[in-house]
Amino acid sequence: MKDLYYGGTRVRTYIRDGKTYFMLKDVCKVLGLKHPGTVRRRLNEDNISRHVVQTEGGPQLSVFINEDGLYGILLVSRKKEAKAFRKWITSKVLPSVRKTGSFGPVSLVDALHLATNHSLSTAFYQEV
Repeated sequence: MKDLYYGGTRVRTYIRDGKTYFMLKDVCKVLGLKHPGTVRRRLNEDNISRHVVQTEGGPQLSVFINEDGLYGILLVSRKKEAKAFRKWITSKVLPSVRKTGSFGPVSLVDALHLATNHSLSTAFYQEV
């Protein structure tokens, strides 16, 4: 499990069989969508996966979506947040994951720069 940060908001992800899955609740938060359950009902069942996430209260079974499900949400959303997030995911994150198996700073200097950048306009993965 890895955390992906976009604009200061955490999006939990995991990779299984070379495919990236995104926590639906976190995606909805980034996009300003207040009802993840409603969004989930609009997705095809084959876009949905459940994965155990460690929380302060202990392990919880959480809903994740695959890349196709993510695109489904991004393509129908009219919110400006969706357009910016879609661009970032398709131009930065997914190409990097496909090429290297991960997305993140390539050096300690990059990691420190990102960690001290208060605008958090750049995102990175962090081991959980």
